[in-house]
Amino acid sequence: MQKINRLAIVGMGVMLMGSLTSLASTNIVAKGVKGITGSYHDFSSDSWNTSHSLCTVCHSMHNTDVNKLVPLWTHETTAQTFTMYDSPTLPLSLAGTQPSGTTKACLSCHDGITAVNSYGGKTNGTYTVITGTAAIGTDLSHNHPISFNYDSAQANDPTGLHSSSDVIATSLTAGFAGKTVKQAMLRNSTTMECSSCHDIHRQRGNSYNSGIYTVASSAYGELCLICHIK
Repeated sequence: MQKINRLAIVGMGVMLMGSLTSLASTNIVAKGVKGITGSYHDFSSDSWNTSHSLCTVCHSMHNTDVNKLVPLWTHETTAQTFTMYDSPTLPLSLAGTQPSGTTKACLSCHDGITAVNSYGGKTNGTYTVITGTAAIGTDLSHNHPISFNYDSAQANDPTGLHSSSDVIATSLTAGFAGKTVKQAMLRNSTTMECSSCHDIHRQRGNSYNSGIYTVASSAYGELCLICHIK
């Protein structure tokens, strides 16, 4: 009986791993499991990814450009000019003039223009990964502002934004118990980037439970209220 049970468990594990490797292609996201495997960024089983590697679509262990925006980045970097966010609470003088840091790395795929169908340093046929709403384009004026100095924005709107030194409210811990806004959302930096709210490696906060890798749930405004006072 013990042997049967062990075989059954092993069989279930193999079935689970097999289903995870196909999730990116079927647009079903594995939730509750940390890591890229089974997420929308898991391209390991897609036909254009001839190496079937999980990581080399974006990264390489050797011979990468040290000037790239994120460690060991292999994708071409966007050279587009973007229209940035502008509003009374975050005027263009405080908003980032252009995307920077990890945001620029994200937009190197999600601008829908740069090196389309090219991954891991190769051009891979006509299979287009970035389509539909994932192709953000170059007009960022209707999206959440990015690449701006959070402290400057908070000083401009002190009743609307928590200070970066404020400890996140207990009801909104999202895995960040006892951490400040700067530690949890700004990742000890001064700028708000795509990676402040999204963790594509699904390691921070509640990102492994979210289909779009948000570090906190958007239910009841939890994600928004970490920074915003409303």
